[in-house]
Amino acid sequence: MKNVLLLFAMLITSITIWGQRGERMTIDEYVKNLTDELELTQSQADSVKMILEDQREDITKLKEQASGDRRQMRSHMPEIIYATDKRIELLLSGKQKEAYRKYVKERRSKRAIM
Repeated sequence: MKNVLLLFAMLITSITIWGQRGERMTIDEYVKNLTDELELTQSQADSVKMILEDQREDITKLKEQASGDRRQMRSHMPEIIYATDKRIELLLSGKQKEAYRKYVKERRSKRAIM
């Protein structure tokens, strides 16, 4: 009986994780989270939103250029993400940069688990 319950619990956990995998935050949700976490000013939040919209455009162009080749896309994604992170960091104070790096690290580690 314990084995059946354990198996059932593992199944439910797997389904939950799988279901969450495809869920992504919108740019507005991400900016709101960053604003709350880093105490961004309105000007900083507006600039971060523009940077993230630029990133989305760059990723869309990359997808078009790669013609569905996931390997090619994966090889160029770190460049886009790095550039975005650096542009955002330029807007932040020293304390905010530390908090941003921690926030990004936690989000990426959570995504790696899923």
